[in-house]
Amino acid sequence: MAVDVEAFARDGKREHDGPVLAVGRLVEKKGFDDLIDCAAAGALGGRPLQIIGDGPLRGDLEEQVKGSGALVELIGPLEHGRVADAMRAASLFALTPRTATDGDRDGRPTAIVEAMAAGLPILSTSQPGIPELVTEDCGRLATPGDPGSIAAAARELLAMPARDLDRMGESGAARARLLHSPDQVASRLEQLFERSP
Repeated sequence: MAVDVEAFARDGKREHDGPVLAVGRLVEKKGFDDLIDCAAAGALGGRPLQIIGDGPLRGDLEEQVKGSGALVELIGPLEHGRVADAMRAASLFALTPRTATDGDRDGRPTAIVEAMAAGLPILSTSQPGIPELVTEDCGRLATPGDPGSIAAAARELLAMPARDLDRMGESGAARARLLHSPDQVASRLEQLFERSP
């Protein structure tokens, strides 16, 4: 999976007190309702949760936010450049996928790689495909579909010293460049084609 990592690269330091950012289509498999429950439980350390994206569950999520008392902003869809700007202003990236009731599920969400390229520590779940992206050196994984587990992982991350979170962000950015930059992905594909009979 190739991502334009340079478009998300950070010029300066990570915003230590910035919002927690989530990006994705507002559908069941993305687990945004679990993330809102996490925010409502006070697990984000007083930081607002900003969700960028649109989809069929927007109305349901708006109702959930109204009843939660949580600091959550459903921003709606944004163009690519503005998503990158939002990532640069955030302190943490959160995306908590799970398997939907109809069996639909994420593979390796592009937004996670983009957030890694932006130098953000990652809060996600152990949904298949994600542990290969998000390792202990760049984030924490919770149990899919378990708001309590997600809240515990969020609290663990946000209790860390800023320098440790900065190191996580740097490690994630290095992984994104090494594994997902267009040049690296093209090079690996060329090698695979050369080896095939």
